[in-house]
Amino acid sequence: MAHPMRDLGFDMEVERTDDRACVRLAGEFDLACKGAFEQEMAALASERLGELVVDLSRLSFIDSCGLRLLVEVLDRSRREGFEFRLVPGPRVQSLFELTGLDQVLPGLNGAPATLRRTARRRTFAP
Repeated sequence: MAHPMRDLGFDMEVERTDDRACVRLAGEFDLACKGAFEQEMAALASERLGELVVDLSRLSFIDSCGLRLLVEVLDRSRREGFEFRLVPGPRVQSLFELTGLDQVLPGLNGAPATLRRTARRRTFAP
């Protein structure tokens, strides 16, 4: 059976180790993905993260809802005290530059955004 979010052109993979997490997004990050992304972010935040990296390098599209969701994660990181960074994606970088979010969201303006290799890996399945 096909993954329901893959049918919509979206995939999310989560890797965890200790207090670090890397979320890799692929395909189209839009309103259709909102619930799944919010659910995963809430689950990760409940695990007392020290660092969260969201990798956008495999995204082909992001809409205003996807942008807002990333800003919400930034706000949450500030409230809850974990480090949040993005790995830029070549196909969506221009939208961040047009909106000015490349100057707000960490990792998009050339700052490094890396995560040590993780021990535990899971693929999101809504």
